[in-house]
This record gives sequence, structure tokens and C-alpha cells, in this order.
Amino acid sequence: MNAMFINKLKPIIEKDVVKFLYANVLYTLSTGLISLLSPFVMRQEAYEQFIYIFQNVMFLCGIFSLGLVPTLLRYYKFDHERYRTYFFLTCLCMVAIILSLGIFMNNPVSQALKIKPASPSESLIIYLSVASQLIFIFNRGMLAADEKYRKMTYEVSIIFILRIAAIVCVYLNPAMTLKNILLAICIVPMVGEWIHFAISVVRMKYELMDRKYFEFLGFSIKIFLTGVIYTTTHRLFVINIKGVDDSLAATVSFASGIIGLITIFNTTFCSYFIGKLDSRNGDGITAYLARIRRFSPIFLSCTVLFVLVLGFVVYIVYPYDALQTAIYCGLTFFFSAVVFWLGLRTLLCKTYNMLNIQLIMNIICCVTVYVILNLMIAINHYLIFCTVNALIIITEFVLARIVEYRIAHSETE
Repeated sequence: MNAMFINKLKPIIEKDVVKFLYANVLYTLSTGLISLLSPFVMRQEAYEQFIYIFQNVMFLCGIFSLGLVPTLLRYYKFDHERYRTYFFLTCLCMVAIILSLGIFMNNPVSQALKIKPASPSESLIIYLSVASQLIFIFNRGMLAADEKYRKMTYEVSIIFILRIAAIVCVYLNPAMTLKNILLAICIVPMVGEWIHFAISVVRMKYELMDRKYFEFLGFSIKIFLTGVIYTTTHRLFVINIKGVDDSLAATVSFASGIIGLITIFNTTFCSYFIGKLDSRNGDGITAYLARIRRFSPIFLSCTVLFVLVLGFVVYIVYPYDALQTAIYCGLTFFFSAVVFWLGLRTLLCKTYNMLNIQLIMNIICCVTVYVILNLMIAINHYLIFCTVNALIIITEFVLARIVEYRIAHSETE
């Protein structure tokens, strides 16, 4: 019986998308454990310093990594060597910019984020931590483009083990300074990634550099701007109520924090399919869209069921404003799931080079949400929250329809 179950399970585990999902889950889990365990393994003063810096390290990492990996996955299928060179050259420039920021204690980024390093060396360590996480993301993007998912899971597993070991070291050495904590948790586990990155940079073929690089760079910048505007739109509700109702802001932040599962699935599947789908293969695109439609009822049913279970569990265990928090958790998960499902269609904007349309739609949505929040500030907060998310979903739906129309039109030509 066990042998039959293992034989049935093995083909599923061996699928590339499952390996990619496992790698993303494991990395996210290790990052989450750092935040979760740090108050228990550090002195209060060290914890308060570290957690603020660590969250800003991850924030900067997220900002700097927007656009570049999806651009690689989109172009790599056309010319491996050319776009590998473009990718790593751009990565090298970004890493150099980040490290140069670390040289100056009072650089504009540190001032904007209210990061106050105690010494020049601490400033450099902070930005070296950002660069280390970025290099991991860049290397993972390259492995995804090369479809080396087994190697990716192996490397992420090593990083996970090293991070856990670093947390244990911090616990056993309570007198560690912020610099040493960042070295142990953020930099040492990524030493292998630095080596892989250096090898890739050395192997770049500079003779392939030409005008096409600016097309690659322009596409990456468009994705970056689209992602920043999209992320800002999602944060506007919390930003708007912060200071007006701090308790509600904390509730919504908590609700946003527990949808990590959706974020992992979104990152995994979007990156995977951007690399797989090709606008030159119309039949493959049509089959992909048909598969999404076929699974829509199952996905919606599972989403509704999970929302009910999540709301019930939060209502039972959450200590403050349990009913309100349960409602917001359920609504946040449902809206995020719908956006994720529509996002499987709108990712084709990158495949068909429709980023201008996506950027315009995101700007319109962001401005509309901002205006509505300022007009409806005194109205019931549930209504405002649902209205904002409904606008985001409508924008994604309209964009998905535009993409599908473009695909249908291209097939008839």
C-alpha cells in the first residue's frame, strides 16, 4: 500500500513546478523563522535593532529585484547567451550601486528609511546584507531560466540549514553585536551564492553587448514601475488609516501577513509560466488559458472553503478584536486569491509585450483608489476595504480581457 502511494506521489514530486514551489516555500519559511524566533534568541535591545534593519533589508531587496528576473525569463528563450550576459551585467551594476550606498552612513536611502548605523562598517554590513539576498534571487532566477530546479532546491536547502545554524549561534552568543548578527544570518549563508555569481560574471560574453540591451533594460524598468505602483495601491488602505485608527491598521497588517501562501504560489507560478510561455506558440498559450478556465470552479470552491476555515480559526485564537480580525483575514485571503487567479492571465502582458497597457491600467487604478480613500474616509471601513479591493480586481479583470482579446486577434491574423 505504501509502495503504491509512493509510486503515485513520485511523478508529482519530480515535476519542475513542484520543485520550484518547494524552493520558494523553504526560502520563505527560513525568512519567516528569522522574524519569528529573533525575539526569543536575542536580547531585547539587539532584537529591536535587528528586526527593524532586517525588515528594511528584505524591503530593499524586494524593491531592487522587481523587474529584472521576469525580464530574463521573458527574453531568455530567444537567445540564451545574449540575455544571460545582459542579465548579469545589470545585476552587477545593481550590486555595485547597493554597496556604494553602504560606504556612506547618511546616504539618501538610509535617511528615507530612518536607518541609523552606528559606524561606517555597520552601514557597509547592512547594505552587504541587501546585496547578498539580491544575489540569491538573481542566481535563483538564472536557475529557473535554465530549468535547473533540482539544483535550486538543493541550494535553498543548504541556505535554510545555514540560517537555522546562524539563529542557534546568535542564541548561544547573546552578546553578539548587530554587525555580527547580520553577518551570521544574512551574509554567511549566502557565501556560496556570491561564488556562483562571481563565476557567472566572469563568464559573461561582452562581445554580445549591443542596442538590444537597452530594449532589455527598458522592459525591466517597465516591470519595475508596474510592480511598484501595484504594490503601492495595495498598501494605500493601511497607509490611509494609519494614525486614524492604529488598531484597525494593525488588524489589516496582520491579515496581510498571513496570506504568505498566496504570495508563494503567485511568485512560483508567475515566474514558472513567464519562462515557459512563448508568444510564438499560439497553441501552447490557448491550452494554458483553457487549463485555467477548467480549474476555475475547483479553485473558487477551495478558496471559499479556506476562507471560512481561516476566519473561524482566527476568531478562536486571535486575542484582540477577534471578530474584526477574522473578517479581515477572510476578506484579504479571498481578494488576494482572486487577484492571483486573474494574475495567471495578466502575466501574459509580459509574454506579449503589453506592459504599456498594464502600466497605464495600474496608474489609473492607483489614482482612483487614492481618490476614493480620501472621499470615503468617514464611511464604514469594511465598505471602503471591499471597494478598494473590488477596484483592484476589476482592473485585473479588464486587463485579463484585453490580453485575451489580443491573443484571439493574433491567432486570426
